[in-house]
Amino acid sequence: MEYYEIVFSLAFNILSLYVNVRVINLFLPRKKETNRIAILIYFMVWILNWLIYYILQIPLITTLSLFLGLIFIVLILYGGNVWKKAIAVVASLALTLIIEEIVWRVLYVGIVDIKSDAIGSLCSSLIALGIIFFVERYICLEGDIQLPDSSYLNIVSMIVGSIFLEELLSNAKVPNQIAMLGLSIICLLNVSTYFLYEKVIDSNREKMQIVVMKQQVKMYANQLDVVKQSQQNLRSMRHDMKNHLLKINSYLQNGKYDEAEAYIEQMEGELEIAKEYVRTGNFEIDSILNYKLGIAENLGCVLKIEVDVPEQKFMSDFDFTILLGNLLDNGIEAIQNSEKKFLNIGIRYIKGILYVGIYNSYNGKLNKRGGKLQSIKRDKKNHGIGLFNIKNIVNKYDGEICINCSESVYKTDIVLYIK
Repeated sequence: MEYYEIVFSLAFNILSLYVNVRVINLFLPRKKETNRIAILIYFMVWILNWLIYYILQIPLITTLSLFLGLIFIVLILYGGNVWKKAIAVVASLALTLIIEEIVWRVLYVGIVDIKSDAIGSLCSSLIALGIIFFVERYICLEGDIQLPDSSYLNIVSMIVGSIFLEELLSNAKVPNQIAMLGLSIICLLNVSTYFLYEKVIDSNREKMQIVVMKQQVKMYANQLDVVKQSQQNLRSMRHDMKNHLLKINSYLQNGKYDEAEAYIEQMEGELEIAKEYVRTGNFEIDSILNYKLGIAENLGCVLKIEVDVPEQKFMSDFDFTILLGNLLDNGIEAIQNSEKKFLNIGIRYIKGILYVGIYNSYNGKLNKRGGKLQSIKRDKKNHGIGLFNIKNIVNKYDGEICINCSESVYKTDIVLYIK
């Protein structure tokens, strides 16, 4: 094997492994704690698979070694049960093999020289990448961050341009080694480009987490102010409790029962806190509701709240903030444009089942596409992100979401199964 063939086989093995890993990502979640050793695992599988190819040069053995390498990868780096891991590996190999077979049958029938072999294999891998990105963009619901449409257009342009360059190298009158080195560069350019896109997605995911955490800090700070005010009012009441009891007793002894009742109601009013709408004892839920409901009331909204949850934590604070925060944000935004403003909230948790119901007024305008509700926000860059994040949390907890709309009421009912 010539040196330029060795360079191409190394580069192509990187691309082939990357394609299979991207397919696996559609099926399985990555373990965060394995990030430090991931590069080492990928490198080991890549170099071992290439050595088997280089030494034996038997396609069936090479495919089998790749299969075992992918099994090794999913066992260490990915979560999920054994059956899901097996299905993910089989699906990744099946997709790449099927696409390669189609490419050879349609485009390269009867061409068996080394240069065409390389182009056929490379072309099939690039087409596989395009299919994977299409699936991630329009079908897969597991991801929590999507790239803008323009980014996917760039990716398609990259694939088409790469295939065009392959054809030029195939038909150009250049030495075989130059053509093979050119194909190697195309391999590495595609892998590096898609890898950078992945890093952009990871960066956007981290930014979203920071935004949610900042919102949590605001809500927690608001709730702490509420708690401090409540404690201050209680301390003041305790300080004067003896005098209050003497006053009530005086009213009762003189038969002034109405005055006694009015005085007790005044005492209760002193203990009331304007910013406290709910007091379940569950700090996270109280924080979110008291913060968001304060915003809703400032809009002149009529509130109806029914919350029945335990004081102890029953699910991730981060997930609950995303779920309830986005639901209330969407409801409050819809209320702003409605005439009769109201917001009904129902939250109930029983034996591992969480029910959340948000009913709010809206202006009756809906944007539907393909039978699915779309955002009507003016900010098209971030449209639908709230609903997208809500659906991700629902999927994470194997839950269900039901959205019903009348002329003036937007209803969202959600059930989650908390493990």
